[in-house]
Amino acid sequence: MVDVALSLGSNSGDRRFYMRRMEEMVGRLFGSALFLSALMETEPLEVCGDQPWYLNRIVRGGFGGSARELLEECKAIERSLGRTNKGMRMERTADVDILLFGRCEISDSDLTIPHPAIYSRRFCLEGLNKIMPDATIGVSNMTVGMLFAAMSPEVGVQRIRCLEEQEVQL
Repeated sequence: MVDVALSLGSNSGDRRFYMRRMEEMVGRLFGSALFLSALMETEPLEVCGDQPWYLNRIVRGGFGGSARELLEECKAIERSLGRTNKGMRMERTADVDILLFGRCEISDSDLTIPHPAIYSRRFCLEGLNKIMPDATIGVSNMTVGMLFAAMSPEVGVQRIRCLEEQEVQL
C-alpha cells in the first residue's frame, strides 16, 4: 500500500452531500484507515465570476494500485457525482485531486505529483499538516510541517473557515 493524500472539494449544489459522498467513495478505494482533516470552507481563488465558497477536506489513506489507476478512480468519482467539466475556473460538484502518492514525483500532461496546489493553497498545507506533518514531499527532504512553517505570506492570508474543530480517523 502506498500512503496517499487527496484533496476533496465542492462549491456547487449541496456541498455537504457531495463531500460525504466523496468521503464514502474514497474510503472504499483505500485499503487502510482513512484520516480526514477538519472540514474547511475556503474562498475561491482564480475562478470565473462570482462563485460560492468551497468545502474542502484533505484525506489520507493507503492505496494498492498505481498513481495512474488512482487518477482514473478519482475521475470516476467526479463523474459519478455530476462533474461534467474539468475546467480550472468553473464551479464543481466534486473535485478529487491527488496531492501526494508516497514519495513519487510525476510530471505528465494530466498528472502532476506532488500536486502544485500544495504550495499555493493554504487549505492544502493546513490539512496536510494536521493529518501527516512528517510526510516528506516527493524526493526532497522537505516535510509537510516544514512547508507549512515556510508558507508564503500570499498563501497565509487566504481565507478559510474551519467548520469542524478536529481531524477524524475512520
